[in-house]
Amino acid sequence: MRTITIFLMLLILSNSILFAQTDGPTNAQVLVEKLLNAKVFVDYSKLKKDIETQLIALNSQPDIASADYLALQNAYNHTQTAFDGFIGVVRQDMLDFQLFEKAAAGDEPTLLRYLAAYNAGVETYNREFLPTYNRIVKTRVLPAWLVPLGIQAFNFLGTLFKGKNPRKDVVINDLLMVSNYLFLQKMQMKSWEELVTVQPAGGSPSGIPATMASATPYLATSTVSEQPVMKTLSGQLEFRIAGTTRQSMAFEPVNRATRDIVVEASAPIGGNSTTIDLPLLRSVQAYPEGAAFQIRLQNSALLYAFTLNSNGTCAPVYPFSESWVRGFNMGKTRDLSIGPLMLKDESGGVVIPSCDVQTGRENYIRITGNSEKEQLCLMVSMSEIDLNDVMGRISQLQGSLAERVAALWQADPHCATATEAQVRMEDAVIYYDVQNGGKWFLPLVFEIRR
Repeated sequence: MRTITIFLMLLILSNSILFAQTDGPTNAQVLVEKLLNAKVFVDYSKLKKDIETQLIALNSQPDIASADYLALQNAYNHTQTAFDGFIGVVRQDMLDFQLFEKAAAGDEPTLLRYLAAYNAGVETYNREFLPTYNRIVKTRVLPAWLVPLGIQAFNFLGTLFKGKNPRKDVVINDLLMVSNYLFLQKMQMKSWEELVTVQPAGGSPSGIPATMASATPYLATSTVSEQPVMKTLSGQLEFRIAGTTRQSMAFEPVNRATRDIVVEASAPIGGNSTTIDLPLLRSVQAYPEGAAFQIRLQNSALLYAFTLNSNGTCAPVYPFSESWVRGFNMGKTRDLSIGPLMLKDESGGVVIPSCDVQTGRENYIRITGNSEKEQLCLMVSMSEIDLNDVMGRISQLQGSLAERVAALWQADPHCATATEAQVRMEDAVIYYDVQNGGKWFLPLVFEIRR
């Protein structure tokens, strides 16, 4: 938001600081590194490398028939999906300590569930990819160690939490970040398009027009990147005004956002105007230049926030960008390139912006400039969201932020509506509670009147 600048209020805070200093590997990093050294993942890494090497070798064989090319591509995609399922099962448990503790204690049903997921990948590889590859490329089979593993491959888990309480030693947000960077990015198989650059003899695979082989409608794909890692989607928030006494901005719901939006340089994504039941909240009072506020949340899920600038571009607010961290002096040792930093206290609280990491002084956001309104979107989600992707899509739409959000998420089956979220306001505090397990995220649009 171009009209919002940094404003430091000299109100002394208690000693709770959201950005902890990290001078060495965190407990989460140590845990994941041990995970990667277990036999099951060492073996899987060898398998993954061999399969990807086989695909790269195809780039030196440009004479593959179109039908064979498509058959091999489908076989690989099925194998990749099967192994991604295995990785997803383990990673999901990493973020649910009750399940991971059961595995650490040697719970046989849990370990068998891991084993079944891994063997499903091996079975798909042996049934689909390997014979197809051998038939087309005449390669030799992979080493004999690629056989279904025994439960003993997972016995390493019992040493990870010995004598420890993971809920105290490993913060869920750190584990989420590290598991992405150290585990998921290393373990997931690369896509076909990343490995195979050669085209089959005669052009694109049969049945897929060349112009459509890699084309994807810009707004057709979901903004949710994976299955939920959090269990519930509820919480409360308020916009706290700077001052010596507690005072909050009061908001009121606005009639459902009207959607009649087109993508720039493209065709309309809809016909006649329709209304989308997404939460749009407008401040009851107008706020002049110089007004300063914080956003305080208690939330059971992941949090993302961005603003719409007056020039039509978006700016990230949370997870805190590097410029916010430096400007508000909120921390210096975090690697912000790794991924989302969902930094909450033990009760799930977040303050935007957080306090000065050295002095403990409260930080606030001050409104400046002469824009008609300030526009902010908060997204609470049980699944991880690619914030840069969302902001890129929003920037290419037209209209107010509420209209753009309505256009982006109008057809997403995982997006909760205002009704499904049971959005309500009590004494300037906004509550939401999504009960439908199929609804993974909720966008809340706020307009601060000027």
